[in-house]
Amino acid sequence: MTGRGRIFIAALLLALISGCAVGPDYVRPDALLPPKWDAVDIAKPSRADDYARWWKTFNDPLLDRLVREALESNLDIRLAKVRLLDARARLAIAYGAGLPDVNISGSLTRARSSSNVTGRTVESPSAAGAETDLYKAGFDAQWEIDVFGGVRRSVEAARANSDATVEDGRAVMVSLLGELARNYIELRGIQRQIAIAGENLRLEKETHELTKVRFNAGLVSGLDGARAEAQAAETASRIPAIESSVKRAIYRIGVLLGREPEALTAELSVPSAIPAAAREPLTGLPSELLLRRPDIRRAEKRLAAATAEIGVAEADLFPRFDLTAFLGLQSSRAPDFFTHGSRAWSVSPGITLPLLGRGSIRANIDARKAGREEAFLIYRSTVLSALEDVENSLNAYYSELKRREALKQEVEAGELAVSLSNERYIKGLSGFLDVLDAERSLYSARSRLSQSETNVSTNMVALYKALGGGWETSE
Repeated sequence: MTGRGRIFIAALLLALISGCAVGPDYVRPDALLPPKWDAVDIAKPSRADDYARWWKTFNDPLLDRLVREALESNLDIRLAKVRLLDARARLAIAYGAGLPDVNISGSLTRARSSSNVTGRTVESPSAAGAETDLYKAGFDAQWEIDVFGGVRRSVEAARANSDATVEDGRAVMVSLLGELARNYIELRGIQRQIAIAGENLRLEKETHELTKVRFNAGLVSGLDGARAEAQAAETASRIPAIESSVKRAIYRIGVLLGREPEALTAELSVPSAIPAAAREPLTGLPSELLLRRPDIRRAEKRLAAATAEIGVAEADLFPRFDLTAFLGLQSSRAPDFFTHGSRAWSVSPGITLPLLGRGSIRANIDARKAGREEAFLIYRSTVLSALEDVENSLNAYYSELKRREALKQEVEAGELAVSLSNERYIKGLSGFLDVLDAERSLYSARSRLSQSETNVSTNMVALYKALGGGWETSE
């Protein structure tokens, strides 16, 4: 076998044995999850589309349009896309490190050998004092053969980090949808509070007029009128603060849509009903969180990347094999450069083995192992926090449902109390303080009922956010 054949076979064997890779292979960690949620009697599996467009359960066309615009224009979403481009570029760089580096090169060398050199040597192939030209052009190739898998482990790490960046973007989307829906619902709740305060103010002014009529008739003293006027003034003083909250909610929605804060003032200032979900929330199984919540998926990808980084560090303990090759033309005379005899090639295998720096390499391996343990603990913490989020959201939602039903009964009783107290006051069977107490209680009950209706809807939003719903929309 010729020397050329032996070199080729050696390079081929190196490439064949490069199928192994040092370092641990990634295995998804087991997560011990409960079979059902504590606040749910029966847990049923869900489908991906149950959560993909959860905001549509509120049946609010304006909310649907705001969501569409936010997904297209929100600056955090656009920033996440830029970061994904960066991560994918880094993945391409990692892939490229395992491929041969091929360049086209050309050179002209003119040299004069030393006059003090006698005979022809390797360093001075020409005669003493002779001047020579060397024309050279062709392909230069360098390839580090990934025998122990360091490059492949770096590709694994880069791919996992790229996938984690995808999950970062999905987490941003889930947070955006939740915050937008919550602010929109709270805006409608605040507008409802203003309407309640306005209606209550109207009733209190009517009561004030009634006291003046009775005062003019000599049936009551001026104290009743003063009390009625003070009550109306107190209610009127609350309205500007509530109206300020409306502005803050509108400004926040505008920024979430990537627009100026005041861009939606005219459109959103028109009051509308508090969005209420058309059905009970779908919770699915706790185990589904591992596949749906972006923060859990991201933590798992970070764990996979940290595992692959151990292999990258361990590969530094082993020899590095590289192959340098040239294929082209060489000639000492320009007229002969493109002739058949100018063909030239070379193949140069090489090996590098670290000796004195092995302590640092092992320290780096230990650091990577610690990084994997840290990533595992972050993953476990993320899973537990996700379970806690869902349980808290479920508990808040169902507790608020019960509170809302009780407040409805309180409002009905309060309306009856106001009606009866006014009748008794007009007939002179009770004092004006009874009327004021009944009106204050009714206003407070109506306000708390409105806030509870808002809380029911925002708690459902928080639940869908905790379940990780919404990112599938833009897939």
